[in-house]
Amino acid sequence: MSKTTLVHTKRLSPTHIRELHVYYEPGRINYLTYAQKPKGIYFDARVFQQAQGQSFKVHSIRPCQSDPGGSGYLLVAPLTTYRPSLLKAVQARVEETAERLHALCDRRGDAAFAELKALLCLEEGVS
Repeated sequence: MSKTTLVHTKRLSPTHIRELHVYYEPGRINYLTYAQKPKGIYFDARVFQQAQGQSFKVHSIRPCQSDPGGSGYLLVAPLTTYRPSLLKAVQARVEETAERLHALCDRRGDAAFAELKALLCLEEGVS
C-alpha cells in the first residue's frame, strides 16, 4: 500500500499553505463517535500555517479570520479491496487539475463542493 499521500502544495498567503492529498483508507472506527469511515480512496485538502522560508508547519485545525479555509476530505471511490491502479489514477487526476481544485477549495459553498465532487468522484459500482 502506498504511504505517500501528498500530491500538490500551494502557498495561499505568506503564512498559509494548502496541501492536496490522495490516499486509501482501509476503514477505521472513530472511537469518540463510534462512526465507521468507509473503505475507499479519499481526496483530502489540508491547510497549514507555514512561514515562507521555514521547514516546519502547523496544522490549522479550526478556521479563524486569518485562516483561508478550504480544508476537508471527500470519498472519491468506495472500494471493498485495495486497488493501487485506481489510487494512481486518482492521484494523476489531482495532479492534472490541481489549480482548479485549489480554486474550488477557495470558493467553498455547495456549488463548489458539487463541482469538486463531479471532478474527482469515479463512476458508481467501483469495488
